[in-house]
Amino acid sequence: MALAWWSRRARSRGRVSVGYGRLSAVFVVVFALLYSLASIDWLMALSPEWFSTMWGVYQFAGAFLGGLATITLLTVLLGRAGRLPHGARTKVLHPLGILLFAFSCFWMYIWFSQYMLIWYTNMPEETFFFAHQSHGLWGPLFIANLVLNWVIPFFVLLPRPAKENARVMLRIAVLLLAGHWLDLYLAIVPSVGMQHPFFGFCEIGSILGTIGLFGLLVMHVLHKTEVPA
Repeated sequence: MALAWWSRRARSRGRVSVGYGRLSAVFVVVFALLYSLASIDWLMALSPEWFSTMWGVYQFAGAFLGGLATITLLTVLLGRAGRLPHGARTKVLHPLGILLFAFSCFWMYIWFSQYMLIWYTNMPEETFFFAHQSHGLWGPLFIANLVLNWVIPFFVLLPRPAKENARVMLRIAVLLLAGHWLDLYLAIVPSVGMQHPFFGFCEIGSILGTIGLFGLLVMHVLHKTEVPA
């Protein structure tokens, strides 16, 4: 939060130079390390007898993909609302589509690498984590996680015109955000003793609360920002 505040302060003062670039580089390193450690403390620690050396990079890949999906969603919505410079949405949609396609494949690569190594060694202290997720009523959600985060984005974003279509990009962004939520759901809920999937007040309330708080923050920033020509 401190690095984000310093970055925003430097940008507001017009210091988008070498110092700003160095601050951004420091932020990337600090965020990568702290996010990896936090994912271990907050998620992997829910199953203390299970471990994975790829867990940190796996969660980082999911967070990065979710961040790209959020940027894409805001780009399309702000462009429709006339809050972006003329032609800006058209220029950035294709690069965003390439990034979504690439990091969706990267997420799948990390997921498969982690799953394949655990499946191949077939050690009981490792396999139970995925065995619980892929059997019973958890099975369809286990498959849906792969479909939402990789299968559909891969085939939809493969053609170049799809990356330049605002409607397609909007739907893929929403799909990836839903997939990221499902990925976190599968990492948390089965690990806390739930035998079957359950969607109650906490799950729905957390989604609506997050969307509401994020929407208020975006509206607050837009209220203070002038639209460039």
